[in-house]
Amino acid sequence: LPSDAFFTAINPLPGSSAKAGAQAKALGLAAGVLDLLIIHHGHSLWIELKAPGGSLSDAQKAMHRRLIAAHRYKNESYTSSGSVVVCKSIDEVVRALESHRMTKGRVAA
Repeated sequence: LPSDAFFTAINPLPGSSAKAGAQAKALGLAAGVLDLLIIHHGHSLWIELKAPGGSLSDAQKAMHRRLIAAHRYKNESYTSSGSVVVCKSIDEVVRALESHRMTKGRVAA
């Protein structure tokens, strides 16, 4: 990532047990929130990481819709400055970063 990009992992708690979920919820983590957030030059890129063959839960699908809607201009069908992607490999993460111009040496539009 470029040095002026903001990056964070969203849920640092290990595991996907009911106990880990309850701890995350107690800390204020919304159900279905994506794994990674990158913000660069006014554009946010939300990345959900899945194993090959993995699928989104209903809570994740709902969160994706909420995030996309939150980036839309009022009464418009297109988003202004945010994207939500699902990646099932490191190569897909790299392609997502490149396609959103979030790699070193490139400038986001």
